[in-house]
Amino acid sequence: MLKGFLFFVICVISFFNPITIGAQTVTPDALIIKFKDGTTEIAKQRIYSQTQTTRTNFLSAINIETVNFTGNLNQIVTDLNTYAEVEYAEPDYYRNFSFTPNDPSYASQYHLPIISANTAWDITKGLATVYVADIDTGISTNHPDLINKIYKTHNLTNSGMTDSECPHGSSVAGVFGAETNNSLGVSSVGFNIKIIAVKISATNKCSPTVSKIAEGIRWAVDNGAQVINISGGSPQKSETERLAIEYAWGKNVLVIASAGNEGTTIPNYPANYPNVVSVAATNQSDKKAGFSTYGSWVDIAAPGVGILTTAYNGGNTYQKLDGTSFSAPIVAGVAALIKSKNPNLTNTQISDILCNTADKIQGTGTNWRCGRVNAEAAVKAAGGGGSPTPTPSSTPSPSPSPTGSPAPTSTPSANDLIIKTRFQGIDVTANSQPITTNIYQNGTLKITTTQEATSNSNGTYNVRLTNPQNALIPGTVAIKIKGPSHLQKSVPSVIYTGPGTTIDLTQSESQILLAGDTTNDNKITIEDISNISRYYTDFSVAVDNNDTSMKSADITKDGTITIQDLALASINWSDLTVVGDQ
Repeated sequence: MLKGFLFFVICVISFFNPITIGAQTVTPDALIIKFKDGTTEIAKQRIYSQTQTTRTNFLSAINIETVNFTGNLNQIVTDLNTYAEVEYAEPDYYRNFSFTPNDPSYASQYHLPIISANTAWDITKGLATVYVADIDTGISTNHPDLINKIYKTHNLTNSGMTDSECPHGSSVAGVFGAETNNSLGVSSVGFNIKIIAVKISATNKCSPTVSKIAEGIRWAVDNGAQVINISGGSPQKSETERLAIEYAWGKNVLVIASAGNEGTTIPNYPANYPNVVSVAATNQSDKKAGFSTYGSWVDIAAPGVGILTTAYNGGNTYQKLDGTSFSAPIVAGVAALIKSKNPNLTNTQISDILCNTADKIQGTGTNWRCGRVNAEAAVKAAGGGGSPTPTPSSTPSPSPSPTGSPAPTSTPSANDLIIKTRFQGIDVTANSQPITTNIYQNGTLKITTTQEATSNSNGTYNVRLTNPQNALIPGTVAIKIKGPSHLQKSVPSVIYTGPGTTIDLTQSESQILLAGDTTNDNKITIEDISNISRYYTDFSVAVDNNDTSMKSADITKDGTITIQDLALASINWSDLTVVGDQ
């Protein structure tokens, strides 16, 4: 599953070590203790007394306690973890937000066309009922490009909601959620989606603690977020933070985080936890940004150099900013478009779509796993109906998107995948036929099954595959089907939209299983043509139902062999041998 990271500053690697920011160090000044269920208050106070710790807060939403301590940080953490009543104890680390200097020479939002956002908007402009939570330093609630896009705010600090002390949150939120098509400022990837802003940091060099991040994640999940963006982190693991992310994952909420600006392969957290989509940064040339953290643990890349976005910088302004802090919200915006196009998708399916549709640019496979995010390809793969907003006349005309394969008929009430196909030359009076079906996605065989398939008098068979969503994600699949004594048919590109999809292969003659293979050798040869010619006399001859090869020669399935059957077989034959679609 995709992992993630934010963006932040250079940090040392030892598990309990303080975080170094340039020449300054932020040492954890509190601890987190999670007691085992049933631990009494008397037992807790005994442990506090014996370890020289003092409780400062109880976070009921995530059932942890934060405490002050006296003495050596590492020793106290070690001591606390020896108590039978303690599930775990760890430093309440600071997570850091920062970005590299602005690059004022770039005057446009190049990142939108490079990820094909404009053509994605032709498919969906996002739903106002899809909420992306920004766990960050706050947001300017009166910024003209943000004011109408804020769905909810939540402040976990003792200062105001704005990010005036630590300008970062307004810029991150603007990347995925700034108001678009309002004749003002900038556009956002998410277009119509809404923002949930959770403020977790205002002091201590703008570095939030993991307890605040965990509390913010929990609140965002419980208040409607479908996607969460975290643009910050450091190299230390935290069980508190990991459990909060697992809570989000269990509630079908996708967490996306920046990979960091250290320019190394050292993993950062929360980016490197399971079930987090980690994001590295690319530049205007679609190559890895020099500052970006990278490596096999990183999932996906997005532009992160010279990103023009909203900002609070002594006022409501706009700035060009660098950092994976601004790459992550690009991916979060694309995830929100996917969710808008098909609200039924799970977080697993969305993260898989992000990965499977990413452009395999230079560095894929080494600097990151999946490629650079592609918004258009992602929303196309999402399937579903979506709810695109009509484009007002004032909207700049985005580039038209290529016409894809037509969407198959959907059966929303079903949980299965139904494939309809027509076998010519099979005895349609039979109640069923054993049909072998293989489905491939991204070059990998995902489903193979042989089962009876019911037919009707027209030779049309329904093949029902139960719960294919366990193996498939919405997107393009290749299907190979074979019936008894008939050529295998391969349909290389059809669209699977998720549970309830019906794929009808009877709508085009090019998608009907080839018939006329009277010799049952999986190819049409001159011998088959000879057989059909032999069966065809005096313009027509009735089919003997006891003669299998004769039934196979009846390509039109009208009970007689005519010149039309001979002509159809001849079309399927060239250069003496035509191998069936394998």
